[in-house]
Amino acid sequence: LYHQGPAHSLGFGLLASLAGAGAWALADRRAFAPILALGFLAWTSHLLLDMLGPDGRPPYGIPFFWPIADLHVKASVPIFLGVHHADSTGASTAEWLLSLLHLRNLAALALEALVLGPFVRRAARPARAVRRAGRVA
Repeated sequence: LYHQGPAHSLGFGLLASLAGAGAWALADRRAFAPILALGFLAWTSHLLLDMLGPDGRPPYGIPFFWPIADLHVKASVPIFLGVHHADSTGASTAEWLLSLLHLRNLAALALEALVLGPFVRRAARPARAVRRAGRVA
C-alpha cells in the first residue's frame, strides 16, 4: 500500500468510501450520503498531502487518476517533509512500528500541523457553532 499503488488514487478512494458508507448505512440509512462524502473528502485530502511531499521510490508520485489513467502525479516542489519508512518493504512489524517514531516523522507531523492547523480550526468552527446551537435550543 505504498504511494505507487492503486490505493493512492481517486478511484480506490471512491470504492473505499462507498464500502464504508454502505456498511454504515446498514445501521442508519440516512447516514449513507454524509459518510460517503466525509470518507471521500478524507481520502482525497490524504492524496493531496501525499502529492505535496517528496517521493523517493519509483515510479515517482501517486496514481491519482487510477483506473482511468496510468499517470503518476506529484508536486514539482514538495511542501512537506518526507516520512521515514522502514529500510525495506520486508521489514518486520516491530521494525516498521519503530520507524514511525523516527525524529524525521515527528518533524514532518509538526510541520503539517503548523501549515494545516489554521485551516482545520477554521473548518471546525461551523461544526462547533451547530453543536452549541443544538444544546441551547
